[in-house]
Amino acid sequence: MISDSTTIVATGNVQMITDRFDTRNEFHAGEIGIAYECFYDCWQFDLLAKVGFGNMKQSVSIAGTTTNNGVPVAPPVGLLALNNQGEFMQDTFVVSPEIGATANYFLNDDIQLSFGYSFIYWSSVAQAGDHIPMNLNVPSPFVFNDKSYWVHGLNAGLEFRY
Repeated sequence: MISDSTTIVATGNVQMITDRFDTRNEFHAGEIGIAYECFYDCWQFDLLAKVGFGNMKQSVSIAGTTTNNGVPVAPPVGLLALNNQGEFMQDTFVVSPEIGATANYFLNDDIQLSFGYSFIYWSSVAQAGDHIPMNLNVPSPFVFNDKSYWVHGLNAGLEFRY
């Protein structure tokens, strides 16, 4: 969500302008993959590779308001949210591969250290910043701007067993 608020005070007039750009993405899919685990001396290595295929339900909410001395201005517009306001939804087919690798080191029978990396990619995600109009002088109707999105993750762990 991206939200801004501006207050202008001039000659006894207080003008407040507010914009809000909010997105939500829900991924519903089936996955198929493979997991591999191997041991070498005090080490254990875990590898994961899978891919998901399914629906990304995207929703974008854009709202803007302007008030003069506390009185709303009609029609409701903000600085960036002009004639593109409303609630918009779409469903789109998405492919989502994921990989992961973890190395576990056993100090002894009771203590284990682990380090890992993971990567997830979605082929179509709606983000709030992609729906802010870049040209405020030209009226533009709403258009979905979805792009690919990826996430990297690192993890570390210490496990005690007793």
